[in-house]
Amino acid sequence: MSKGAQTMMAKAESLAEGMLRNLSKVQSLGFGNADIERLREGVKTLAATDSAVEEAAAALSELRRTNNDTMSRLNDDVVNIKKAIKSHYDKMEWPDFGIADKQ
Repeated sequence: MSKGAQTMMAKAESLAEGMLRNLSKVQSLGFGNADIERLREGVKTLAATDSAVEEAAAALSELRRTNNDTMSRLNDDVVNIKKAIKSHYDKMEWPDFGIADKQ
């Protein structure tokens, strides 16, 4: 669970408990049991969604690592093959191999 979510959940739960202990005082401000329940439901929802976000982030991190590794290997292959073709064939033949002459 992320530190930000943990902190917010602790603040909300602490506030809900404090409101419950001082219900008559907070009712005079227009807050009541529904507000306390909304805070507690928010804590439950945040716990569930933050967990899902953490799982998705881990999966994305692995996917990004795989993508970067694949791109690096592909780049190495392209560079090596182009280098071999360029060293064995005349510049005029490079377009036949899909190599653009940028000069």
